[in-house]
Amino acid sequence: MVATFCDIVKLGECLERVRFILALAFVMFAFETAVAQSDNKDRLDFLFERLSDPDLENWEEVEMEVWRLWSNSGSRSMDLLLELGTRAMANGDLRTAVERFTVLVENAPGFPEGWNKRATAYFLMQRYSLSLADIEKTLTLEPRHFGAMSGLGMILERFDRNEEALGVYEHLVTIHPHRQDAHDAIRRLRTRVLGTEI
Repeated sequence: MVATFCDIVKLGECLERVRFILALAFVMFAFETAVAQSDNKDRLDFLFERLSDPDLENWEEVEMEVWRLWSNSGSRSMDLLLELGTRAMANGDLRTAVERFTVLVENAPGFPEGWNKRATAYFLMQRYSLSLADIEKTLTLEPRHFGAMSGLGMILERFDRNEEALGVYEHLVTIHPHRQDAHDAIRRLRTRVLGTEI
């Protein structure tokens, strides 16, 4: 069947409409994400102020709320990718997890938790250089990300960069003084670096 000139014109108009709809969808996604992250920032500031109190009794609830906000991209489709990747990682399917998280960071590069989750998957795959690159991106977007800091400390310690790892953990506990794993790491690393647990 030979396409007529009118058919070609209609096809061109249809493609233009599709391009417009896709562009509009992208703008709406970017707007929703920006609004959600702006709303989250104020709430996170408040939560981190509370979390930094070493005497805070309900710190587990505050930490859980921080993780909940970190997992909210502002887009249902991006949140679904995060959930699917996290589920794959929990099931040990690390290759699928990385694929899901890669689509996520490519479409929502300003969403720190996407980078953090992929860093975790790479860490579990022992692909440490890739994990470090994603940790760096996470901390650029969210400098208070104690999960990413913990991962960074573990990688540095694994490669005997003990002094740097100690610095990371010491900074981590100024943000989240309730992390017992970080305090344990500090004691362990001070013994190695300084020869003391003081």
